[in-house]
Amino acid sequence: MIEQIPFGNFLWEWTQNTRDEFEKIIRNKPWLTATARTSLQRWLIHRLSDICTPVLCTELDILVVSFGLIGETYQTLYPKLMRDLCKDAHSLTQHPSLILQMEKIQSFWLHNVAIILDRLEKDWPLLENTFNDGQSLGSISDIDSSLSDPH
Repeated sequence: MIEQIPFGNFLWEWTQNTRDEFEKIIRNKPWLTATARTSLQRWLIHRLSDICTPVLCTELDILVVSFGLIGETYQTLYPKLMRDLCKDAHSLTQHPSLILQMEKIQSFWLHNVAIILDRLEKDWPLLENTFNDGQSLGSISDIDSSLSDPH
């Protein structure tokens, strides 16, 4: 799942604190399935990947030039960089504006997820009455965050 996102493994590690806070928010939301929870987290990783991939690809290019790795391919360099990044989450310290942007995105994501889940919880009876004749709607099985813009 995360491995298919550029730099997904690194970003999964990077977001551990945010994901811990997310778990606190959803703890009392049994109507949100594991699949829906994963979709929300996956959106965060995708968003961060979109932002940091250009910088991290540049870091790969620097590795090639700095260490004379001519002939190496991204397929061989990428796993090496991923190992280094995952070992040292502070390896982006050379890019403070990127770190700040990534932290803001995580903060906004956490805040907005909390708002939407609270709204859903408050509106749940109205949703059941409006769309299911007052009968239970069950659980939210999945969330497609690609239908919205990232704000």
